[in-house]
Amino acid sequence: MKVYSQKQVEAATFLASPIAGSILMARNAKVVGEEDKSLRFYGVSVLAVVAMAGIGYVAPEGARSILGFAFPAAAAWGYRLWYQKEQSEYLSAKYPEATKASWWTAMGIVLLVLIGLIAVIIGVAHSHERVPIENAHVDEYEISVQEIPAVFTRLKGKAEEATFTVFVFSPGAGPFKPEEAINLQFSFEDGAIGFDWVLLGPPNIRDQKEYEKLAASLGYKVLPKEGNGVHYLRTVDGDLPRLCKRVIVDLYGKKENSRVGLLTRGIKWP
Repeated sequence: MKVYSQKQVEAATFLASPIAGSILMARNAKVVGEEDKSLRFYGVSVLAVVAMAGIGYVAPEGARSILGFAFPAAAAWGYRLWYQKEQSEYLSAKYPEATKASWWTAMGIVLLVLIGLIAVIIGVAHSHERVPIENAHVDEYEISVQEIPAVFTRLKGKAEEATFTVFVFSPGAGPFKPEEAINLQFSFEDGAIGFDWVLLGPPNIRDQKEYEKLAASLGYKVLPKEGNGVHYLRTVDGDLPRLCKRVIVDLYGKKENSRVGLLTRGIKWP
C-alpha cells in the first residue's frame, strides 16, 4: 500500500494549486477504502481555487505579483494543517505497513494539473495537453540518462500528436527535491517531433537563459512558441536526444548513469 506524504501534498499544492493537493489526498482515501471522503477533498480544492481567482481578479495590478507567491504559500500551509488533521496520524496508526508513494507520480500529477488549469482558463480542449486529469493515462518509469536516445526512438516510431515523454529530475546527485524539479519534454507538434523547454514551474522559468545559451553553443536553433496560454522553447532540428542529455549533464550535473523520472503517454517502456 502506497500513500502520499505530507511533504508531497504540500509540494503539489504549492506548485499546482489546491486541486493537486486534493488529488493526492483523495487518492490516499481511495487506497484505504474511504472513497466517500474524496468528494470533500475535491470540493474544498475547487472552492479554494475559485476564491483565489476571484481575489486575484479584483486585486489592484500592483498587488497581483505579491499574491502570485502568497496564494501558493498560504495554500500549501493550509493543506499541511489539513493533512495533519485528516490523514497523517490516522494513516500511520491504522496502516503502519503503508509506504510513501513515488515522487515521480506526484510530479506527474502536478504537471497534468497545471496543463489542465491552463486549458480551463483559455477554454480549449483539443490536444493531448487537455486530457482530463482523472482520465489521463500517463505511465511512470525511472530510467538512466543514457537511455534517453532509446526513449526518443520509441516515441518517434509512434508518431502521433497525442504522444509525449517528460523527463523529471532535480539538479545534482542528491535526493529528489520537488521544489527544484526540472521538466524536459519530447512531443509531436504539426506532425514533427521536437524537444520542448516548457515554461511551467519556477526552475524552468529561472533557468531559461542558461538553457538558451547552452543550446546556442551546441548549434541548436530554439524557437519561442506559445500554445494554449503556455510559453515554451521548441527545437526540431538536429540530434534532439543529444540536446536533452547535454541539458541534464551540463546544466544540472547529472551523470550518464544517473536516474531520472520518465512520464509517458502513448508509449510503454522498456
